[in-house]
Amino acid sequence: MKDLIILGTGHTREKCPYDSEVWGVNGAYSERVKRKDGIFRMDKLFLTDVLWTASGIIHLISRI
Repeated sequence: MKDLIILGTGHTREKCPYDSEVWGVNGAYSERVKRKDGIFRMDKLFLTDVLWTASGIIHLISRI
């Protein structure tokens, strides 16, 4: 059986070891710019709660 990390957007995402397949949701990809060690890999990204503009630009809808 293969290991899988499902990476969310909570504050603990910075602790992800990226030592197996990584699936991220919504803004999890933004962790790439925050990591000082340069370690980042996301095999799949699932976006939910999105809004497309008329020009084709995607915007994530925040639920604050």
